[in-house]
Amino acid sequence: MKHLGLIFILSVVTALLVNCAPEPKKDESLLEEAEEKKYSYLQEAYKKQQHKQEQNVVINEDDYPYATVIPGKQGYVLSPYSQKPLDVRNQQSGDLVLDPYYARSEKKYFRIP
Repeated sequence: MKHLGLIFILSVVTALLVNCAPEPKKDESLLEEAEEKKYSYLQEAYKKQQHKQEQNVVINEDDYPYATVIPGKQGYVLSPYSQKPLDVRNQQSGDLVLDPYYARSEKKYFRIP
């Protein structure tokens, strides 16, 4: 019987100590690190969204540079990118042309004057 009373008293004291114990302090450095990770994640998501939007942009006609006419050589122009002469005799003024000296993936288009 003495043991049961002692066990009861110990359990009551333990429960009181556990409930009265102060809440552990939050580690500020851990909170700051979590905020930085959250912030960097948002920045990365924003960059990905911007990149997707840039790839879907439709370029206006005015955004393409014009080639330079080669004096004395009718139907030939200098590409604004490669600065090499190109035969454009079969093209109309204002047509959009891909510079053949660059890969198609580089999208080096220009207009015929």
